[in-house]
Formats: sequence, C-alpha cells, structure tokens
Amino acid sequence: MPYALRNGEKFAHGIRRIIRKQIDGVIENLKSPRDAAAIHKTREGLKKARAALRLVRARLGGKIYRREDGRLRAAGCALAGARDADVMIGTIDKLRQSSPDGSGSLALAKLREFGVAQRVKCLRRPNRPLPKKPKPTCARHDAA
Repeated sequence: MPYALRNGEKFAHGIRRIIRKQIDGVIENLKSPRDAAAIHKTREGLKKARAALRLVRARLGGKIYRREDGRLRAAGCALAGARDADVMIGTIDKLRQSSPDGSGSLALAKLREFGVAQRVKCLRRPNRPLPKKPKPTCARHDAA
C-alpha cells in the first residue's frame, strides 16, 4: 500500500491513519503464524509502520520516537528467526527439486529437518511483554 494523504486530511491525522492501518494488517497476519507468507507480510507491515513513524520523528520528539520505533523493531525481530528458517526451507526445497532424482542428498534432507525444527522453535517462544526500553534483539540491527 503506498502512503497517501487524503484530500484535505491533516498530516498528523493521515500519518496516524497510515500507521494504524499497517499495524491492523500486522495483527491480521499474525492470526496465521504458521504460514510463511503471513510472517513475511507481518514483517513488511512493521517496516512500513516504522518508515511512516520516521516521517514524524521530529514532531514526536526523540524519546517517544525511540520508544515506539523500538517496539516495532522488537516485534519484527521476534519473527526474524522464523522468516530465516522459511527462506532456508524454501531454498533447500528448490535444491532438492533440481537434483536428477528429485530427492537431493541426505545432507539437504538433514538441513531441511533442522530448518523446520528452528521454525517451530521460533514460533513456540512464549509471548513476552515488550520491554520499557527496547533493545535490538536480532543481529541484523546490531550490525546495521
């Protein structure tokens, strides 16, 4: 969904509407966390909400912006492991299909089992309340 303010809509109201729409989509996608596409769309929605939040960073002030951005970032990072496992499983499946007999090697089968176990482990983590001072929870943000 491209960001667009409606005719005559005040900027603050429009940004609030856009961020709420993204978060509503995130919540809807989380209703089916076993679906790889839903996890991907959830993470995309969180990134779009963070992008919209950056547009009003100066108006919010540093403290509020960091708190809200940190919460959105933490929510996305919580799904990073499951998304990574989904990508790995998909890649292994393509490699196995490209082998002459369609089965692939034993090593690929073991890697796929590991990926499935990782995905299950990531999705079984208990829901924890978001911290008051969110910190990056995935290596991608630490390196960036």
